[in-house]
Amino acid sequence: MSLACMISAAPVHAETLNSYRSEPVALMLELSVNGSGSSRLMHVQRFDDGELRLKADDLRHLRIRVAANVANDEMVSLRNWPSIQADYNEAKQTLALQVPDHLLEPYTVDLYSTRSQRIDENSLDALPATVFNYGLYHSRQSGQNTFGANAELLLTGRYGLLSNTALFNSRAQAGFDNTVRLDTRWQYIDPVNVRSYVVGDFVSNATSWGASVRLTGVQWASAFDQRSDLVTTALPQFSGSAALPSTLDLYVNQQRIYSGDIPSGPFELRALPFVSGNEVSLVTTDIHGRQRTLTQPYYYSARLLQPALTQFSVDVGIPRLFYGLRSNIYDNTVFGSGVFRHGLRHTTTLEAHTQSTGDGLINVGVGLAQGLGGRGVLSGAMAVSRYRHYRGAHVNLGVEGRISRFRLYAAADRNMGDYFNLGRVSAYRLAQKQQSQWLGSGGRVALNTVHAKAVDRLGLGVRAFQRSSLNLSYHRIRYSNTESRTGSVSVSYGLSPRMSVQANAYTDFNQRRNRGVFLSLNIALDTLNAATSISRDNQRLRHTQQLGSTTGQRQGESSWGVVNTIEAQGSDYRSAYLSYRARPALVSARVHQSDQRTRTELQATGSVVVAGGGVFAANQVGDAYAIVTNAGPNVELLQSGVKQGRTNRKGQALLPNLRPYSQQRVRIDPTTLPHNWEPRVTEQVVSTGYRQGMLIDFGARPVHAAVVLIHDKHDIAIPPGHIVQLEGGGVSVMGYGGEVYVRDLQKHNRLHIDLGPQGVCSTQFHYDSTAAVQPRIGPLLCQ
Repeated sequence: MSLACMISAAPVHAETLNSYRSEPVALMLELSVNGSGSSRLMHVQRFDDGELRLKADDLRHLRIRVAANVANDEMVSLRNWPSIQADYNEAKQTLALQVPDHLLEPYTVDLYSTRSQRIDENSLDALPATVFNYGLYHSRQSGQNTFGANAELLLTGRYGLLSNTALFNSRAQAGFDNTVRLDTRWQYIDPVNVRSYVVGDFVSNATSWGASVRLTGVQWASAFDQRSDLVTTALPQFSGSAALPSTLDLYVNQQRIYSGDIPSGPFELRALPFVSGNEVSLVTTDIHGRQRTLTQPYYYSARLLQPALTQFSVDVGIPRLFYGLRSNIYDNTVFGSGVFRHGLRHTTTLEAHTQSTGDGLINVGVGLAQGLGGRGVLSGAMAVSRYRHYRGAHVNLGVEGRISRFRLYAAADRNMGDYFNLGRVSAYRLAQKQQSQWLGSGGRVALNTVHAKAVDRLGLGVRAFQRSSLNLSYHRIRYSNTESRTGSVSVSYGLSPRMSVQANAYTDFNQRRNRGVFLSLNIALDTLNAATSISRDNQRLRHTQQLGSTTGQRQGESSWGVVNTIEAQGSDYRSAYLSYRARPALVSARVHQSDQRTRTELQATGSVVVAGGGVFAANQVGDAYAIVTNAGPNVELLQSGVKQGRTNRKGQALLPNLRPYSQQRVRIDPTTLPHNWEPRVTEQVVSTGYRQGMLIDFGARPVHAAVVLIHDKHDIAIPPGHIVQLEGGGVSVMGYGGEVYVRDLQKHNRLHIDLGPQGVCSTQFHYDSTAAVQPRIGPLLCQ
């Protein structure tokens, strides 16, 4: 029997009804919404007048919108929604609901969450470690040797990172240091709140239309740059509605990238950032085979943040001077800056900054990035400044987008009056310290965009055919007394999957002699890359041939290459290089020859990690690493299914490249374990923090065991099932044929067997732990 009832009462919000006419009937029903079934039975209260009530938690599971202030365990009447139709089938014990789309939460398909596993940030425990990264360089030319080195010392632990970096150059320029300290700082990353705290040397954060400077001080900022597992940019979202349960297919530029089932009602699909194209199509196919296609444009841009996501940075410190040339040279004033970015909607992001200095700078600005209906992004910003008696303003406007096969980028910056930001104040103060004048008053400070009055950029890209592209660009920088205008064009065409041609040309519109043309043919073989090119640059004609290997990125691989350049009316040039990526370091050698001059170069880079009770060498250590211990001697290690090498004799190894804040599987190959060794586990899922390490313990240990054959006093094999107790050890169970497997054996062993009514018998034997194979001992008489 089927009873259909139309709900007619109409309260404004979903709320519990505390008064009713009679005791309701409690039912456990199978529910469906618009033809889509639920995955669980639900408790329903039914009254004599047909009123139906369900738990708020069950209604939310069905995607019906319930007021946020209603507790999950409260019973809510369907009469709160007059447009919901309910069909109760008493015979089948089902309840079918027909719910309008506006009362349903959209069904969300999040491709990002399905392809990544979130971690519990509170469970991360940093391994105390010392990491030393280094690079050693040597060159020799005309009988003169030059030695160079760079180094980083990193101390890590649960309280953050303490690091120091330095450079060495045996032939530093006069007036500068041979050994230079670069950055010394302490940094703590809070992965739960996604915050970074820095004390020491750092580069201030800035908006795309601001300016950064090197400071020594304190920085408090969001840590999304260190959380590569988090996507901050606005993910593409596509929505629609299905009248019946359907299959959803997503196509980007006619290529299907997703297919899955969706229930009836509204749906929302969120994809990864790399899902980018000009046309995106959603195709729904219902259970009757009827299709509906929705096509809309989509453009991805890193300028747009996810809704409600905030990025910020607060930086206060003293400017560094002569960075990389002198160690401890500072300005004598304080710089401060604040940066703020907030995603208002998927298509709108707000930006703001403020900058100030101890000698009088005040700079404030706001900016906005706005999506253009899936075709592009329009951005703009304006800032005003006051520095001493100078006043000025900055205006920025840019647009980027894609229409059909055309990609466009255009931006314009204008500095009006005497506009100052942190970058220009830093250059101005440095020029004063050098007893020169800043640009605009006849000084000789190097020209850069910090001093520019106007900067214009224009780019156009066209994908004309399947394997061809055309790119045009134009740049204009105008200073107070001069101007620079350059343009370039590049064309590439794939002759085949292994062969392509490229052509590039550039010109300086202000200096006609400064122009060039480049044409190359590239051939990619299985393990080789070959190229030949001809170029004309500054009225010099060159012809170059190159040949090199495509390997060398993995441990144990080598790479090589040769270059030969013939220059008309000039000097020929030749070079060759060879590199090898060993476990402890990457070593390379290079030879250059021009005319009769020869220069040789040697280089070695690597890392040393002291952690987990061992010292490990690697050719590089990435943003996270792990120390493997107790894995067994000389055992094969795999990380995410890729072989990473073997453990040492102590069963230890360094995995130098983990992705921070992401789950990765590390396993050992049990077939490579030595005989009589047994691991506690063979695979572990691990995760660690930014530039932190972790300890992976597989618990492998040698197992001293033997199969012992035991007879009773009548020399008959003891029947199976009897309990065997190793004196001072564990318990085993007698098997068939009088055999028992006994673990944890010592040099001298004694066994006791409970024979039931016959009492307890004992036997003893010797065990050789150095035996190559698991021994069989016996038969022994148990008396």
